[in-house]
Amino acid sequence: MATKKAAAPVEEAPKIPRKVRMKSFPVKSNSTFVAALYFTITVPIAVIGSIIGYFFVRDSADKYSMVVLVALPFGYALAGFLITAIACWIYNWLAKMKSLGGIEVVLSEE
Repeated sequence: MATKKAAAPVEEAPKIPRKVRMKSFPVKSNSTFVAALYFTITVPIAVIGSIIGYFFVRDSADKYSMVVLVALPFGYALAGFLITAIACWIYNWLAKMKSLGGIEVVLSEE
């Protein structure tokens, strides 16, 4: 009878880092994400400020600050959306230039 030999272990190829160049950023998805992030960050601040203001605001003129606190998350989200959209458009425009070409990232699997 013939005996079977165990197969020799296969060596893995060395993991070589890859260079990747980001040619563009999707404007709408990035802007929407940043707007949602800013909104989520500012809602707790506005809620805490409103609760504190509810107990300490006595004057009707100070009640205007309560309106500002409620509007804060929406204004912050709108500003984040617009600024991120402008930043993405500028990046995409600059990345199209041959001399710049975009951000280069080195990826490796470790």
